[in-house]
Parts: sequence; structure tokens; C-alpha cells
Amino acid sequence: MAHEARTDWSMLLGSIFLLIVGAGLWSVDNHLGSNSGKPT
Repeated sequence: MAHEARTDWSMLLGSIFLLIVGAGLWSVDNHLGSNSGKPT
């Protein structure tokens, strides 16, 4: 049971981290947004 709880906890913390920090410079949407040249 503790083994499964560690997985859930790490997935929760990873999701919270991505919500706060974002995907960063290597994200796909960052490349699509900056290279398209189209107004959003």
C-alpha cells in the first residue's frame, strides 16, 4: 500500500509544480507560439 501511495504523491506534486512553474522554454506550445508569427 505504501508503494502505491508514493506514486500518487509524486504525481500530485509533479502536477502542482507544472501548474506553478509551467513547462518552460522547451515546451511544445512555447515553440508553436513564438515561431508561428501569427497574432493570437
